[in-house]
Amino acid sequence: MLPDTQAAAKQFIGANYTAPLRLDQVAESVGLSAPYFSTKFRQSTGVSFVDYVTALRVERAKDLLRNTNQKIHEISLAVGFQDSRHFS
Repeated sequence: MLPDTQAAAKQFIGANYTAPLRLDQVAESVGLSAPYFSTKFRQSTGVSFVDYVTALRVERAKDLLRNTNQKIHEISLAVGFQDSRHFS
């Protein structure tokens, strides 16, 4: 994956990780097919798309847990986890 394409994909993910996010949405945002994007994303980042998004959400949740008084279920929803029990 070209560095500009990877940066654009990461920027799109960063801007949209709080909503349900699908690989095909990100691939379309950078003008690639979903299968090609998936393969190239894994090759260039070392992790799958799902693992990348999950790690981003967890890091943001850790920050919110440390720095806010929000409840866990509020944080889980705020960072894009649809099921707070799964998040916990």
